Amino acid sequence: MKKLYIAIGVLLLVFLAIGCSGSDSSSDNAQSGTTEQTAQTDTQEQEKTALTLVNVTLTPESYGGYSAKGTAIANKDLSYAQINAQFFDKDGALVYNSLTNVQNIKAGTQWKYTIPCIVDKSVIVATCNVTEGTCY
Repeated sequence: MKKLYIAIGVLLLVFLAIGCSGSDSSSDNAQSGTTEQTAQTDTQEQEKTALTLVNVTLTPESYGGYSAKGTAIANKDLSYAQINAQFFDKDGALVYNSLTNVQNIKAGTQWKYTIPCIVDKSVIVATCNVTEGTCY
């Protein structure tokens, strides 16, 4: 009879150990669900950008510098909107950065912007990267 009680006790311990190890997988599922939700939220955030940037061009100016020119379309009413530009030489080195901004722009408004790049005439700017900056 004593052996029966010991066997039952061992079986209970085994079942408890299996039950505890099973909870790890459920927490993994909860964590992966959170990761999926975060990825979905990030995608939604990207879709809700404040500005859509179109027709960006790098233009040499008569004074020897360059300008990034383009059009920004406001996707919502904004009290302040900023566009940043980085200018690079043919080797990919950053040679200048600048920004432009506007206040009180309504959703759907097209904003034609120019961002100057003031560099020495000996500097040849090959590319520029224009991105949305602070918007609220």
